[in-house]
Amino acid sequence: MDEATRWVWGFLMKAKEESRPVVVAHLEWLLAQGKHIEVFGTDQGKELVKRKLKAFLRGRGIEFLWTNAYSPEENGLVEKMNGVLEARIRSLLTTANMPWMLWGEAFMFAVDVSNVSPSRGLGSDTPYTRRFCERPSVDQLKIWGCIVHVFTPKVLRKSKLENPGKLGLFVGFAKHSESVRVLNLKTGKIEEKRSVVFDEG
Repeated sequence: MDEATRWVWGFLMKAKEESRPVVVAHLEWLLAQGKHIEVFGTDQGKELVKRKLKAFLRGRGIEFLWTNAYSPEENGLVEKMNGVLEARIRSLLTTANMPWMLWGEAFMFAVDVSNVSPSRGLGSDTPYTRRFCERPSVDQLKIWGCIVHVFTPKVLRKSKLENPGKLGLFVGFAKHSESVRVLNLKTGKIEEKRSVVFDEG
C-alpha cells in the first residue's frame, strides 16, 4: 500500500516464502516506472525480514522500517485496509453465494474496488485520482458473481447449431488485458474473456 495515495496492490501467493521475490519484483517494477520510494515498511514476518531484501533496499537507497512484533497498531493504515478487504471478501462471497475456494478472486476484486472508492484519509478523493490525477470511471464495475454470457466466435464453434453464448459468472478483471475473469460453469475453471454480456438482474 502506498501511504501517499492509499493505492493498494494485491498479490496471490501459494506460500509465505514467495513474499520476498514478489515484493522485490514489484519494487523493481515501480522503480522502472520512475517512482521514487523513500521507505519500505513491513511487520516482522520472517518471510520479509531477510538479509537479501535488506540488501536490495539498501542498494537502492530505500529505508527499511519494520514494526515491533505483535504491534499491528504501528502499521495502522495497512492493518486497517486488511480489515476492510477481509470484510469485503466475506460480503462478496456471501452475497453471491460463491464457494470459499474463490476467496482469491474476491480479494483481487476487493482491491480493485478499494482503489476507485473514496478514502476518508484523502478527503473526497480516491486512490485512483491521487495516483493518476484523473477521476476513475466506475462504469466497468459490475456485480461480483453476476451471470455473464460469453460469446464464442464462429471459427471456434463445433457446429452451426452450437449456442454462440455460454454462461459463466463474473469474478473480476484481467490484470494485463481488457478482458474480464469468468468462472466457466461447465468446467469450473477461471477464464479470461473479452466478448461478454453482463446480466446483473
